[in-house]
Amino acid sequence: MQKNWYAVYTKHGCELKTTALLSKKKIEHYCPFQKETLQWNSRKKNNLKPLFPTVIFVKISGHQLPYVKQLSDIINCFYWLGKPAIIKAAEIEAMQYFAAAFSNIISEKIPVNPSAMLRMINEPVLKNDLNNSFTESVNVKLMLPSLGYMLVAESQSEMELPATHTYHNTRMVS
Repeated sequence: MQKNWYAVYTKHGCELKTTALLSKKKIEHYCPFQKETLQWNSRKKNNLKPLFPTVIFVKISGHQLPYVKQLSDIINCFYWLGKPAIIKAAEIEAMQYFAAAFSNIISEKIPVNPSAMLRMINEPVLKNDLNNSFTESVNVKLMLPSLGYMLVAESQSEMELPATHTYHNTRMVS
């Protein structure tokens, strides 16, 4: 049977625990994390923070969905037009590339538009520091319209970036 990517909601703060459980059950999954450094006085702690709080992507067949929803800490899955939303593999691959290529990523909610194109955009930005000197950086945005999110990362100008690129159409199957 064909496997598709689905997005499932977890309880708040249970993303790591749930990904460990999915690994134990041998269910293919993806949950993009980024490193976050927390500091208290002179003490620093590295922490993993999910890019999409309470969301994990699982690759399963449609008949496995009720089984996955019964797992501990999984609440439900994303729905579109009354059916579980299928996430295109191109969007998962784009998120994996983006998370591997950039740090300090911010996820922002955007309107859901399943007929829009998945695309990556580079925008040059000039920053003014305290000495009134300008440094150039690039804001790189990955638009995920069928998920209703945009990932934004800042990259220094000396880093080689891919050109603005539009991926093939990624409509959700309903």
